[in-house]
Amino acid sequence: MTETQTQELRFTESEAAEYLEQFAGIQINPSSAGALEEKTEGWVTGLRLAALSMRHRGDLDPSLLDPQVDVQNLMEYLFNEVFSRQPPKINQYQLGPAFTS
Repeated sequence: MTETQTQELRFTESEAAEYLEQFAGIQINPSSAGALEEKTEGWVTGLRLAALSMRHRGDLDPSLLDPQVDVQNLMEYLFNEVFSRQPPKINQYQLGPAFTS
């Protein structure tokens, strides 16, 4: 049996940069990728939401890198940025039956 530690699931700075560039399809500077990796604590869900936002905007929203933005605010921003652009049927599916009555 193998044990997986939480730290092993997190992206490193270089992995985050590679993922963001591949998924968003745009070049991102290493310091921005590092800042996003730090803000999301390397969790792929936060990085994916950032990449979706970047893909939609065509660049990285500088407010995501603001030192006053904590992880909770970052995740809320990214969730709203992506969720608000989805068709109503997709939102209903994502929220599930408890929220779509």
